[in-house]
Amino acid sequence: MNITIRKAKPSDCEFILSLWIEMMDFHRKYDKHYSRSESSKKDFRKFLLENISSKKSLVLVASYNKKIVGYTIASIVKYPIILQLKQFGAVYELVVHKKYRRNGIGEQLFTETKEWFKKRGLKRVEISVLKRNPISSKFWDKMGFDTYLERRFKKI
Repeated sequence: MNITIRKAKPSDCEFILSLWIEMMDFHRKYDKHYSRSESSKKDFRKFLLENISSKKSLVLVASYNKKIVGYTIASIVKYPIILQLKQFGAVYELVVHKKYRRNGIGEQLFTETKEWFKKRGLKRVEISVLKRNPISSKFWDKMGFDTYLERRFKKI
Protein backbone atom coordinates (compact mmCIF):
# COMPACT_ATOMS: atom_id res chain seq x y z
CA MET A 1 0.00 0.00 0.00
CA ASN A 2 1.57 3.28 -1.14
CA ILE A 3 0.77 5.86 1.56
CA THR A 4 1.78 9.52 1.41
CA ILE A 5 2.31 11.40 4.67
CA ARG A 6 2.31 15.20 4.51
CA LYS A 7 1.52 18.28 6.57
CA ALA A 8 -2.16 19.13 6.59
CA LYS A 9 -3.49 22.20 4.82
CA PRO A 10 -6.63 24.18 5.66
CA SER A 11 -8.26 22.63 2.58
CA ASP A 12 -7.94 19.19 4.29
CA CYS A 13 -10.23 20.18 7.16
CA GLU A 14 -13.43 18.58 5.87
CA PHE A 15 -11.70 15.23 5.25
CA ILE A 16 -10.08 15.31 8.69
CA LEU A 17 -13.39 16.33 10.24
CA SER A 18 -15.12 13.27 8.79
CA LEU A 19 -12.43 10.99 10.28
CA TRP A 20 -12.70 12.82 13.61
CA ILE A 21 -16.47 12.22 13.69
CA GLU A 22 -15.87 8.52 12.97
CA MET A 23 -13.34 8.38 15.83
CA MET A 24 -15.59 10.21 18.30
CA ASP A 25 -18.58 8.01 17.47
CA PHE A 26 -16.36 4.94 17.88
CA HIS A 27 -15.25 6.12 21.33
CA ARG A 28 -18.84 6.91 22.31
CA LYS A 29 -19.59 3.17 22.03
CA TYR A 30 -17.14 2.62 24.89
CA ASP A 31 -18.02 5.71 26.94
CA LYS A 32 -20.98 8.10 26.53
CA HIS A 33 -18.68 10.90 27.77
CA TYR A 34 -17.48 11.13 24.14
CA SER A 35 -20.89 12.20 22.84
CA ARG A 36 -20.42 15.20 20.55
CA SER A 37 -21.97 18.58 21.35
CA GLU A 38 -24.11 20.51 18.87
CA SER A 39 -21.19 22.82 18.11
CA SER A 40 -18.59 20.05 17.95
CA LYS A 41 -17.97 20.27 14.20
CA LYS A 42 -17.48 24.04 14.29
CA ASP A 43 -15.33 23.84 17.43
CA PHE A 44 -13.17 21.01 16.12
CA ARG A 45 -12.68 22.81 12.78
CA LYS A 46 -11.44 25.88 14.72
CA PHE A 47 -9.11 23.72 16.87
CA LEU A 48 -7.80 22.02 13.74
CA LEU A 49 -7.11 25.26 11.87
CA GLU A 50 -5.33 26.71 14.92
CA ASN A 51 -3.08 23.65 15.07
CA ILE A 52 -2.40 23.63 11.33
CA SER A 53 -1.16 27.23 11.54
CA SER A 54 0.78 26.93 14.83
CA LYS A 55 4.57 26.52 14.90
CA LYS A 56 4.14 24.54 18.15
CA SER A 57 1.82 21.99 16.55
CA LEU A 58 1.98 19.41 13.81
CA VAL A 59 -1.01 18.12 11.87
CA LEU A 60 -0.25 15.37 9.39
CA VAL A 61 -2.48 13.54 6.95
CA ALA A 62 -2.02 10.12 5.40
CA SER A 63 -3.38 9.71 1.90
CA TYR A 64 -3.91 6.70 -0.31
CA ASN A 65 -4.81 7.24 -3.96
CA LYS A 66 -5.21 10.97 -3.18
CA LYS A 67 -7.82 10.21 -0.49
CA ILE A 68 -7.11 11.17 3.14
CA VAL A 69 -7.34 7.99 5.21
CA GLY A 70 -5.70 9.11 8.45
CA TYR A 71 -4.39 12.05 10.41
CA THR A 72 -2.59 13.01 13.58
CA ILE A 73 -2.57 16.16 15.70
CA ALA A 74 0.40 16.75 17.97
CA SER A 75 1.79 19.69 19.88
CA ILE A 76 4.62 20.87 22.10
CA VAL A 77 3.34 21.35 25.64
CA LYS A 78 5.02 22.95 28.66
CA TYR A 79 5.31 21.12 31.96
CA PRO A 80 4.74 23.02 35.21
CA ILE A 81 7.76 25.13 36.15
CA ILE A 82 8.52 22.85 39.13
CA LEU A 83 9.67 19.98 36.89
CA GLN A 84 13.17 19.63 35.51
CA LEU A 85 11.96 18.61 32.06
CA LYS A 86 10.38 21.76 30.64
CA GLN A 87 8.29 20.46 27.73
CA PHE A 88 7.04 17.33 26.04
CA GLY A 89 5.36 16.25 22.85
CA ALA A 90 1.66 15.49 23.13
CA VAL A 91 -0.12 13.40 20.53
CA TYR A 92 -3.72 14.50 20.86
CA GLU A 93 -5.13 12.28 18.15
CA LEU A 94 -4.00 9.67 15.70
CA VAL A 95 -6.82 8.34 13.56
CA VAL A 96 -6.89 5.90 10.66
CA HIS A 97 -10.11 5.13 8.80
CA LYS A 98 -11.30 1.68 9.86
CA LYS A 99 -11.06 0.33 6.30
CA TYR A 100 -7.32 1.15 6.17
CA ARG A 101 -6.20 0.01 9.62
CA ARG A 102 -3.53 -2.66 10.10
CA ASN A 103 -1.55 -1.44 7.08
CA GLY A 104 1.15 0.50 8.95
CA ILE A 105 -0.48 3.90 8.40
CA GLY A 106 -0.73 4.74 12.09
CA GLU A 107 2.88 3.71 12.59
CA GLN A 108 3.97 5.96 9.70
CA LEU A 109 2.02 8.90 11.14
CA PHE A 110 3.55 8.35 14.57
CA THR A 111 7.08 7.93 13.20
CA GLU A 112 6.84 11.26 11.35
CA THR A 113 5.43 12.91 14.48
CA LYS A 114 8.17 11.47 16.68
CA GLU A 115 10.85 12.76 14.28
CA TRP A 116 9.26 16.22 14.34
CA PHE A 117 9.46 16.20 18.15
CA LYS A 118 13.09 15.00 18.09
CA LYS A 119 14.11 17.81 15.71
CA ARG A 120 12.73 20.25 18.28
CA GLY A 121 14.82 18.74 21.09
CA LEU A 122 12.00 16.96 22.90
CA LYS A 123 12.82 13.86 24.93
CA ARG A 124 9.33 12.66 25.87
CA VAL A 125 6.01 12.01 24.13
CA GLU A 126 2.73 11.58 25.98
CA ILE A 127 -0.63 10.28 24.82
CA SER A 128 -4.04 9.64 26.32
CA VAL A 129 -5.78 6.36 25.58
CA LEU A 130 -9.32 5.42 26.51
CA LYS A 131 -8.77 2.39 28.73
CA ARG A 132 -11.89 0.68 27.38
CA ASN A 133 -10.65 0.94 23.77
CA PRO A 134 -8.69 -2.25 23.02
CA ILE A 135 -7.75 -1.18 19.46
CA SER A 136 -6.02 2.03 20.55
CA SER A 137 -4.45 0.41 23.60
CA LYS A 138 -2.94 -2.35 21.48
CA PHE A 139 -1.62 0.16 18.91
CA TRP A 140 0.09 2.36 21.51
CA ASP A 141 1.54 -0.70 23.25
CA LYS A 142 3.04 -1.66 19.88
CA MET A 143 4.51 1.86 19.55
CA GLY A 144 6.34 1.24 22.85
CA PHE A 145 4.30 3.37 25.26
CA ASP A 146 4.13 2.53 28.96
CA THR A 147 1.40 3.55 31.37
CA TYR A 148 2.77 6.00 33.91
CA LEU A 149 -0.38 7.70 35.15
CA GLU A 150 -3.95 6.61 35.60
CA ARG A 151 -6.62 9.26 35.28
CA ARG A 152 -9.86 8.56 37.10
CA PHE A 153 -13.31 10.13 37.21
CA LYS A 154 -16.46 9.98 39.28
CA LYS A 155 -19.91 11.13 38.27
CA ILE A 156 -21.48 13.38 40.88
